Amino acid sequence: MILSTMLMACTETLEDIPSGSEDVNGFNVTWRSNVTDKQREAIRTILNDLQFVEGGTFLMGATQEQTPYARENEKPAHYVQLSNFYIGKHEISIQQLEVLLYKEFSAYERSHGAPQYTWTDWKMVIDLIYEYSGIELDFPTEAQWEYAARGGNKGNGSIYSGGNSISTIENSENELGLVDMAKGHSEWCKDAFNEYSGLPIEVNPYYVQGLGHVIRGGNEKSVEELKDYFDTRFSSKDKFSNVYKDFRSCRVSARSYGDDSHDNLGIHISCRFVINIKQE
Repeated sequence: MILSTMLMACTETLEDIPSGSEDVNGFNVTWRSNVTDKQREAIRTILNDLQFVEGGTFLMGATQEQTPYARENEKPAHYVQLSNFYIGKHEISIQQLEVLLYKEFSAYERSHGAPQYTWTDWKMVIDLIYEYSGIELDFPTEAQWEYAARGGNKGNGSIYSGGNSISTIENSENELGLVDMAKGHSEWCKDAFNEYSGLPIEVNPYYVQGLGHVIRGGNEKSVEELKDYFDTRFSSKDKFSNVYKDFRSCRVSARSYGDDSHDNLGIHISCRFVINIKQE
């Protein structure tokens, strides 16, 4: 019996062995023995960047201020009730990814500020952070993303996150202090893409089945416009430019999706993580 116990102990991998606990921004981190000092610091930076968002009920989708620009997949506007959660003030940077993944991205990817990562690639990053720290980060659900982009319960009904003109949004911040939800990269969400259900109210909605995964947020090079471009790839240079100058995809209710299996969407999609508060 003693020998059996010793053998089981010897088979425990380095990754399974805790090397100490730490409170970071109110979150209890349990570091693993294989995490480097630089990786610890990158994870601390991500956790310290998380902003508390008080839950509430909001009208999601093609609301009045969005109606002149809204596509059909933003309709109907419907009420959503959300619990409290934390969300990153900033997107995860390519420098943080380089430290976490122990890799060096190309100068081309660095110049864009994000890799051409699929939803599955980003899920691997989330899983890696959990392995190193025991912290359960996640993608924001589509509803969480829109609620946060609208400024949560501090929102003023703006067209874009932080204002009504994308060219005059000060510091690219919104009412919650979240940065670049209207001017940064497009961002992956947790949900599979579906048309809205038409229910009058939904509570903490999250869709597992659907088309790829939802893409939200501030990049005029949205998947939808890129599809238009690829379908007419022999079009004139002027038409190409017009596609890239269409800011409709930067609005708080604009939505698209990407195929999880393809990494050649022609767009650098980023992510900001959330921590969901467990309900008692």
